[in-house]
Amino acid sequence: MRPFTTDDYREIWSRRKYWFLASVFFIAAGTMIVAALLPKLYTSECLILLEGQPIGSDAAQAAQKPGGDTQTEQQLQTLIQQTLSRTRLEQIMQDNGYLSPTETATDTQLEDFRDSIEINILKDNDPRHASSPFGFKIDYSDHKPKNAQRIANELASFFVSERLKSQEQTAQESNQYLQSQLDASLKDVAQKQQALDDFKQRYNGQLPVDEQFDVQGLVRLQTQLQMSEQAVARARDEQTSVQDPSQSTTTATAQKTSADSATGKLSADLGSLESKLADLLSRDTPTHPDVIKTRAEIARVKTELASEQQAEEKPASTPSKSGTANLPANSLKRFNDAKAEIASRLEEQKRIQQEIDHYQANLQAIPVHAQEYAELDRAFQDSKTAFDALKKKVDDAELANDMEMRLQGQRFRIQDFASLPDQPTSPVYWKINLGGLGAALLLGLVMAGGVEFGDTTMKSERDVEYYLQTKNLATVPVLPLADEAALAKRRRRLWVMASLPVVAVISGLIGYLYLIRK
Repeated sequence: MRPFTTDDYREIWSRRKYWFLASVFFIAAGTMIVAALLPKLYTSECLILLEGQPIGSDAAQAAQKPGGDTQTEQQLQTLIQQTLSRTRLEQIMQDNGYLSPTETATDTQLEDFRDSIEINILKDNDPRHASSPFGFKIDYSDHKPKNAQRIANELASFFVSERLKSQEQTAQESNQYLQSQLDASLKDVAQKQQALDDFKQRYNGQLPVDEQFDVQGLVRLQTQLQMSEQAVARARDEQTSVQDPSQSTTTATAQKTSADSATGKLSADLGSLESKLADLLSRDTPTHPDVIKTRAEIARVKTELASEQQAEEKPASTPSKSGTANLPANSLKRFNDAKAEIASRLEEQKRIQQEIDHYQANLQAIPVHAQEYAELDRAFQDSKTAFDALKKKVDDAELANDMEMRLQGQRFRIQDFASLPDQPTSPVYWKINLGGLGAALLLGLVMAGGVEFGDTTMKSERDVEYYLQTKNLATVPVLPLADEAALAKRRRRLWVMASLPVVAVISGLIGYLYLIRK
């Protein structure tokens, strides 16, 4: 094949231009007609904004985190799943005539309808400015623009109403859960308090909280004991003065001195030792050497005090009959009164001593029960602290729910309702027609080139010289006869006349499809 020149391309265009133009016209026109006949898909869009902020410190802190408020985004995802559920979509399809009221959607129908819905959460995706979602957009596509608008608005309304229901349900569930936890905590507090009260009642006076009371009672009883001993000494002095008035002063003085120096001193020492023991038991264990030593000293002092008291009772309990037989009636009455006073005081001392022993036993038992009491009290305080904290949470939750219901918290507002689309979103005509025009130009070139290369005749002097390898001396032009020229002219006229209606019909059809039929 010989190389082509510019003149060759010009001659080819002159010979095959109608083939090229016809191919381009019919292919491009066919593409436009097919594109116009494709099913139209209209999309209606609805914009919903989130107003306000979630009520509560946790939500406010979550909004300030680098990742934004993931809780709100999770709630939106839950709402999206509820909206795209089978139950909800079947209800929408039945309401809009896609299904009869008693018909159930097949999986294919449901998936096709779900694919027509697009819900996008709007938020700042820049990691440097991550924030909470500020809204979302609902798109619905349908072959009918009115259906697209109606269903998009219906989905938006469902989102808003479902959000309010979700807030109320979440608040109720949260309150119920917190209330159940609060009831359980209150029951636990009551059990711990009952156990502590039972322990206090069982070991009354033998607990760390009773130590100060026991010490005060012990000091009070020791004072009473000393006063009773002094009263016994005075009564004995009275007996001595009645029996022997001449020795009354000396005897009274001796007895008083003896009582003060012996019994009184021992009683004072006993009180000091018992106070010291109580103080040691509040700080040390019963096995501490100081505690053991103090108890031994208390036992020794008690023994000595008991001996002194028995020695003092002996003379008074066995008065000589000769000493009282000759007494006057008045003196005898004084003697008997003193004797009764001594007996009464001794009984009082026994009672006081029993009470002292009781208080001492309580003080000694305090370290034994201190650990168990501390554990019970600690358990009660921990339980009460947990109850107070949970009670505060319940109060805060009730306040937050009340404010959220009153202010509607983070509520949805439909910013832009779905409008009636006037232009289909699919198919995109200019893209299809531009692609068809490109394909028509390419196929026109292929068609014209195929016809040209399929014709093997030599069409110019250059063909003759190239293929015959000889120099062309002269060219004889084609001289058609008059009849042949007229026939050729009539053929061209017929082709033009036949092509014009076809072009007109195709152009009219395209104009109808694109200008009139929308």
